[in-house]
Amino acid sequence: MNPSNIPNRREFIASVAGTTCLIAGRALGGQGRTGFNVEGEQVRGMAVSPGGQIAIAADRQVDLYDLTGRRLDRRAVEGVVRAVAFGPRGRLYAALKETVASSDGCCFEVLPARLGRAAVLTGLAVDDAGCVYAADSGNKVVWKLSAEGEMLGRISPGKQPFAVSKSFFPIAWSAGRLLVGEAGRHRVLAFGADGDLLGEWGKPSRSMEGFGGCCNPVGLAATNNGFVTAERGLVRVKRFDVARGGVSLLAGPDDFTSTAANASRGCENGGVDVGLLPDGKVLVLERNARRINVFA
Repeated sequence: MNPSNIPNRREFIASVAGTTCLIAGRALGGQGRTGFNVEGEQVRGMAVSPGGQIAIAADRQVDLYDLTGRRLDRRAVEGVVRAVAFGPRGRLYAALKETVASSDGCCFEVLPARLGRAAVLTGLAVDDAGCVYAADSGNKVVWKLSAEGEMLGRISPGKQPFAVSKSFFPIAWSAGRLLVGEAGRHRVLAFGADGDLLGEWGKPSRSMEGFGGCCNPVGLAATNNGFVTAERGLVRVKRFDVARGGVSLLAGPDDFTSTAANASRGCENGGVDVGLLPDGKVLVLERNARRINVFA
């Protein structure tokens, strides 16, 4: 778990540096896109359940939608919700500023761990055993909590903390690994549950394999053989295939309604988030436009 910030053992499982794109140009494009608007004054993030329900972090609540855009439920939370994640057996988690709350029904209960006034939780993930990972933009670490909310340790990339913005610290869990979007260093890292570094991808570049701007990626979702990323500014959604070592462009600036707003608000605002449906469709949440795009 690297609780003392000791450098992690580096066992890189793959790298896409220098690879070519699997698909040149948009793989899906506007022709395959549908979507719907969501409610809320300030929409911060989303998560998708294994059954296809979509959870939206909006204001002081979590809203649940189906794929048609019908709101199924609204669950109030005692604080501004900054990120959401689904855990085993449909349990839903919400990240507040310095705490995490969970719900298996109509209401949320705050877990015991308190991370202090410096904490600003902006990312959330849950592993197969129910352990919760909370990405803390304030302290620039990822905290690991038990399913009951007790502190287990923290994950960091080595002697230095993560380089992240105040608003975006995306993380995701899949296939026994924690994926971390480190926007300040333009890369995605993979860690084991014990904190060992397993791999890294990306570089500061506008190329397909890299991430441009001051802080990208701002959205991250895990797939069975890789991950999907979202970038703000010059809005791009890309799929990284770790097994085959390639990257493909799923959507670009012309595929979104609020590109100008995303580019003008600075690195701490706007942008997009991503999620995956069980059938492999990619969901893209435009935070400013409060809209979910579904790419077939």
